[in-house]
Amino acid sequence: MTQRLHPNHRFETMVVGAANRLAVTAARTVAEAPGRAYNPLFVYARPGLGKTHLLMAIGHAAAAISPGLRVTYLTLDEFLEAFHAALTAGQGESYRRSFLETDLVLLDDVQFLTHQRELQSELLRLTDTLLATGRQLVLSCDRPPAEIAALDERLIRRFAGGLVIDIADPDYETRVAILRRKAEDRGVSFAPEVLEVTATAGLGSSVRELVGALNRLIAFQAVRAAPLVADEAREALAGVLGGAPETPAAEQPASPLALASARVGRDEFGEFLSEVAATVAHQVESWRSRVAEAILRWEGDGYRVHRLTALLEGEMVRNPEEALRAYERDVEHLRALEAEATGLASELAGSPVFRDPDDIPAAESLVHST
Repeated sequence: MTQRLHPNHRFETMVVGAANRLAVTAARTVAEAPGRAYNPLFVYARPGLGKTHLLMAIGHAAAAISPGLRVTYLTLDEFLEAFHAALTAGQGESYRRSFLETDLVLLDDVQFLTHQRELQSELLRLTDTLLATGRQLVLSCDRPPAEIAALDERLIRRFAGGLVIDIADPDYETRVAILRRKAEDRGVSFAPEVLEVTATAGLGSSVRELVGALNRLIAFQAVRAAPLVADEAREALAGVLGGAPETPAAEQPASPLALASARVGRDEFGEFLSEVAATVAHQVESWRSRVAEAILRWEGDGYRVHRLTALLEGEMVRNPEEALRAYERDVEHLRALEAEATGLASELAGSPVFRDPDDIPAAESLVHST
């Protein structure tokens, strides 16, 4: 049975607005009193609006309020896979009884119940068992129960007996707040109106799309000498929307080598210098792009990237690939230290000390003192 919760998916990291306020309020109520309020809780919204975040936030908050509480998070696919594996091994009943050892079940992506009669019957049995024993069930879906094709009417009635609530698309103010929070979490600042432009760029209203747009702006800004301004942000996002060119060549600042090449005539030496300029420019752009990609990847995983940012701000290092590999080795070392520490004290999982590759001694010290 899966019992993982993403360390950053908490109520504290959610941006609450008009679109999700009711759902968040209900979720907090469930976390404070599992099994006694809104059971089951059924949250639905289109993809990218924070359903999984909300489910995991319930798990984190409930466990923090009641440290002995047993929480299980799993997707419907994982539920189905584990159930089939148990049946194959002749342990179907044992798998069913295992849910009696948990107090809060968080079941994600239940839209895949469509036409799954056997799975629906098993979920109905699980729902009845949890409700009868006072255990909490929370489900998420991309549509309301009545719109899940061929869903058993008994399940629809069970869900309606608790609370069915939706998360709507965030409004403009909430989109701006989401972008500002995500940028702050990443330690990135933008010129005035850049985030406002992003919130109205026509990319859609899902949190996932907004974060994708923000990632694009961070990548563009990371390889530039100066911060993006609003018009440049609009052009950068137009590349996603199929609009104007991302970075018009006429607006790109010329490098010293390019200027030198332009001053030299189109003679043999001038052609040679042009080739050198193009080769160097390509190499520099290539490694800067690799570093920018690494920043996006590791920041997305919650690691500090000061070392990588410094690479972009300085001159091309002698061996950029080795610099990236060294950073990755340090991240792997931190992961190993975190795993060791978590084995000794589970509350250390997700500790900030395991997110800074430039301060491994602090992580080692914490492990040795545990």
